[in-house]
Amino acid sequence: MNRATKKLIEDIPGHDEMDVLEISGDDWKYSGLFNSVDSLHYPDFDICKTSTVRTYNVIIAEQVLEHVKSPYKALRNMYDSLKPGGYLLITTPFLIQIHDFPVDCTRWTPMGMKWFLEECGFSDVHTDGWGNRACINDSFNTPWSYYKSWEHSLENEPLFPVVVWSLGRKK
Repeated sequence: MNRATKKLIEDIPGHDEMDVLEISGDDWKYSGLFNSVDSLHYPDFDICKTSTVRTYNVIIAEQVLEHVKSPYKALRNMYDSLKPGGYLLITTPFLIQIHDFPVDCTRWTPMGMKWFLEECGFSDVHTDGWGNRACINDSFNTPWSYYKSWEHSLENEPLFPVVVWSLGRKK
């Protein structure tokens, strides 16, 4: 997922001049891929209740959407927080244990995520997923499955996505 989403961002023309909002994380702040990166943390900043005052070229919400009680409102507020032509990058788990931080409400298949972003107004939606049975089996032991080179294969089995991601563009 990390390699694929980084490539999606790197393929956006002018990404190094863009201002980014990262919701509930700060990993992208250290990527060196953007002009600036602001961070807001859910649930302290509730994306379901409001959009941001400032608008951004890119919004990144990794492993957030499954925790919000109103994902449609959250995506519409992210849409409103983007500049025209801006991008939204969403990542979510699919086949892992429920993890209540503070709640865990929703999962999407790759096709479901694509249609959801389109329903919320996004266009040019690219959606994918990654996973395999070995990683799913490992997740039965803990909600946080980590790659172990001696135990896991990086082979992707599309019918068994552990994670799903989408990149959509504001019209």
